[in-house]
Amino acid sequence: MSAEETQELAATIGQHIFFKGLTEDHLHRLASCAEYQHFESNEHLGQQGERTEYFHLVLHGRIVLETSGVAVQAVDPDEILGWSWFVPPYSWRFDARALEASRTVALEAKKLRDLCDNHPDLGYELLRRLVQVTAQRLETTRQQLVDNTRRADV
Repeated sequence: MSAEETQELAATIGQHIFFKGLTEDHLHRLASCAEYQHFESNEHLGQQGERTEYFHLVLHGRIVLETSGVAVQAVDPDEILGWSWFVPPYSWRFDARALEASRTVALEAKKLRDLCDNHPDLGYELLRRLVQVTAQRLETTRQQLVDNTRRADV
């Protein structure tokens, strides 16, 4: 990857809400393991049980997380897709499918884990941000369960 391409990716990553506020050094390190990816409508990004190869920053489009054919959550622009890259055994916990043509910045999982190991300050910052997103998504899921239970009781 050329220096110009790395610079462009670093700028794109730095504009994504998940990475806002990271140092230029961190953004360039992240860009070194990143690439743009495009997905057509209905194209799978990953399937439950498969090895997770990438951590995605959604730039455009919409991606749905599904289990047993049931939609669990939609992932929109300025959101992230995937935390399984960080947690052994590094496999998808859900199916991920583009609902419409989508574009992501995909960070290669193995290289990203190595970056976290070799740069603990970056690793800690990513972990802190992943925990915040996970907590928000768990709260959303809890609320959906409460709402569904209330509807079932009526």
